[in-house]
Amino acid sequence: GGIVEAGRLMRGRAGLAGHFGQICSGGMRLEDRVSGRWLLRAAAEAGHEADAEAIFAAAARGEGWAVVLRETCLASVATLSTDIQLMIDPAVIVIGGGIGLSPGFVQDLDRHLLTREPVMRPRVVAARLGAEAGVIGAAALAMAF
Repeated sequence: GGIVEAGRLMRGRAGLAGHFGQICSGGMRLEDRVSGRWLLRAAAEAGHEADAEAIFAAAARGEGWAVVLRETCLASVATLSTDIQLMIDPAVIVIGGGIGLSPGFVQDLDRHLLTREPVMRPRVVAARLGAEAGVIGAAALAMAF
């Protein structure tokens, strides 16, 4: 994750939004708890060989093991989003990536956030550039040098 302030990407450790909450979560980065690799490992531990897409499809069918994994992702991203909201009060939090852009994820994240007090509830939106947002952002950053 990254933080953009006044149209500029913050650099260094201050701009790594995925690292919020590390101390309270045993030193694990968000990427270590909400990623395709984590889902693959968690599914295997539950006895299922499936990638993120298959896991979320199974969750949509109501398969309990997959629903639990998807809800774990949603709860983690909701907590991170709340932490960011309370810390820096952004106008919007943009959600991207394969998990964040999976069908219904941002809408379900919004439902999770609606249970929070208004002061703790960020505005979240899906990345307009879709799954290519990270690559486009990295290319733009490289061109700035």
